[in-house]
Amino acid sequence: MTSTDKQRSLVFFSLLVATFLVAGFAHPQLAHVKTLRYAGQDEHSSLDPHAVNLATTSRLLAQVYEGLVGRDKNFQIVPWLATSWSQVDVKTWRFKLRADVKFHDGSVMTADDVVFSVARALAANSQFKIALQGVASAKKIGNLTVDLILKEANPALFSHLFLLRIVSRDWAI
Repeated sequence: MTSTDKQRSLVFFSLLVATFLVAGFAHPQLAHVKTLRYAGQDEHSSLDPHAVNLATTSRLLAQVYEGLVGRDKNFQIVPWLATSWSQVDVKTWRFKLRADVKFHDGSVMTADDVVFSVARALAANSQFKIALQGVASAKKIGNLTVDLILKEANPALFSHLFLLRIVSRDWAI
């Protein structure tokens, strides 16, 4: 990572922290929050959830971005940004998305954001193709419905999907 990349990352992180602090002070239930501190043994490498697959960076970004699936207290896969999923056929999984999700800028998450995030994570320069092993593409079915089209059956798909972070298409472009 060049010094310019580190400076950009630091500026972005500072803006992110400032946004959380302003949001905290603006919300009556969070008015008591005065300082956000993040400490780690190593420095994060990027704030792009599809760029760098390093544990230090992933731990930080897991606090900022969410995925279609998450894990409960027993480490079982549970719906997160998706409310449910079903297998349409051997190579197609359909995800119904939560209707109440908003990004940091107030825009509502839609299937377009999920399709964009999948394509971005599958890009040649992404280190998060591991989150989409066996996935060929994503297809918008409705405003809150997305199909993941697989190249081949993948019985561990949901364990991999846990690592996929969804970003706002409009914000990222």
